[in-house]
Amino acid sequence: GGGGGEGGGGDDSDDDLIVQDTAVLSLRCPISGLVCKTPARTRACRGLAVFDLDTFLELNAKVRKWTCPHCGMSGRPNDIIIDGFLTRVLGVLRAQ
Repeated sequence: GGGGGEGGGGDDSDDDLIVQDTAVLSLRCPISGLVCKTPARTRACRGLAVFDLDTFLELNAKVRKWTCPHCGMSGRPNDIIIDGFLTRVLGVLRAQ
């Protein structure tokens, strides 16, 4: 039975899945060291870590690397997604 998955492998590693109740995320941009104004990540990035959108765009307008500062995956402007949940969290924190 069971659900989808990526297929392939055949190494029956379902019992290796570990789910945690808590995730700790930094709201600090790894590029600027400041708290993100607009938390974003690349589509290809598998992690939950974010960077500040404006800082990322400013940096890459100059150096033209277009890679995620966390995982190194390619992340051109049309590959970037804004994290709506963390945007709301930051809004609540700023309002306090």
